[in-house]
Amino acid sequence: MDSRHSGIEEFVMAAREGNLDVLKQYCEHRKDDFVYLMGHAARMGHLNVVKWIHKNRKLYSAPDRFNDFYKLYNFKGFGWDYVDLDFDEHGKNISVSSYYSTTKKDIMNAAAQGGHLEIVKWLHNAGYSCCTAAMDTAAENGHLEVVKWLHKNRKEGCSKFALDQAIVNGHLDVVKFLIKNRREGSSFVKNPRKERWLRFRGIYMHWMCPMDAAAYNGQFDVIEWLVKNTKIKNTFWTVFYAAQKGQLDVLKLMYDKERDGFVDNVLDDVVDPDTLNWLLDTVELKCTGRCVNNLVNNNEIELAKYLLNYHNFRSRQDGLLAASAVGSEKHFKRFLKLKIGNVNYRDCMVTAAKNGNMDYVIFIHKNRRENHSPILPGVFALDDLKHIANYKGIKGVERILPIIDDLEGKIKRMREED
Repeated sequence: MDSRHSGIEEFVMAAREGNLDVLKQYCEHRKDDFVYLMGHAARMGHLNVVKWIHKNRKLYSAPDRFNDFYKLYNFKGFGWDYVDLDFDEHGKNISVSSYYSTTKKDIMNAAAQGGHLEIVKWLHNAGYSCCTAAMDTAAENGHLEVVKWLHKNRKEGCSKFALDQAIVNGHLDVVKFLIKNRREGSSFVKNPRKERWLRFRGIYMHWMCPMDAAAYNGQFDVIEWLVKNTKIKNTFWTVFYAAQKGQLDVLKLMYDKERDGFVDNVLDDVVDPDTLNWLLDTVELKCTGRCVNNLVNNNEIELAKYLLNYHNFRSRQDGLLAASAVGSEKHFKRFLKLKIGNVNYRDCMVTAAKNGNMDYVIFIHKNRRENHSPILPGVFALDDLKHIANYKGIKGVERILPIIDDLEGKIKRMREED
């Protein structure tokens, strides 16, 4: 940070709190620009501070090339409280800062983000401008009246960020207005490597489309309206989180409209019996081991046993994991006899151990086929048992320690004989 901004934190807080007396005291010692302080005051709704700074202090605006920098690094639209840029008077030493804005446009952007329509109107009448970040962040925060006013009275418009963030944060009234009155639309990334940053409650996450993030955040009223009234697409993650949260009505709407995303992995975190039965019987998905394990962890033991007895599994390993979760020796042996697909004994043992079934861990150890390998038999079994022994939070580990000691002795003798 350059000397121009040193010791300014106190005055930033004064601007945010509307403390004009402290700001006047600051003015006695500073003659530089006040864009950053005016922006913070606008963000928090202090019109009297905005008017006073406008009347009494010089406002410095960054060169146009800083706007290009702003866009290049995708900071535009992230909002006043999250990402801003700091620079010296010669346009050098650019750095990311949490306190300062870049241009006069950011003052109206900040007021719009805060939902302060009166300040937005005053800045407009006073000759200030904004950029697409104004409507973007107003939409993100659900300020419908600000969005309407900017749409009607300003020409900057918005970007896809506006509709994306309105969907993510569950602002259905804003979503309806933007879809009806704007043409920017929403984002949909086909390539997972180019997922888009979307923000919910100040936290950024990668998503392929806003419907995914909305489902993760539980905004199912918005999703239901979008499915019924628009062509906005969903992905696997939209279906996954809807299933996870037991939103059966939303799942049925999505399934009737577009069946993309309805794959076996959707079952992984489902614990609601009605949702689970519909996905298995109507969509005809194959059960997964993780699904059964989650049912056991949620005390849905009978349902877990029912799936193990009467439903098909996606793979041999899924069946083994399900048997390990329930503790069924009969089904473990049944799936082990199948010749299709690899077997990961360690995952099965960890599943049983986490469910407190150390007897089953020993059962898996005794029935694993690697024990009969002519090449150093027991090496893989030893590694897996050591992994269980070192796993934090597992009870009854002392029961497998003698088995580990015995295996280590056998392997040592075999190596000495060779």
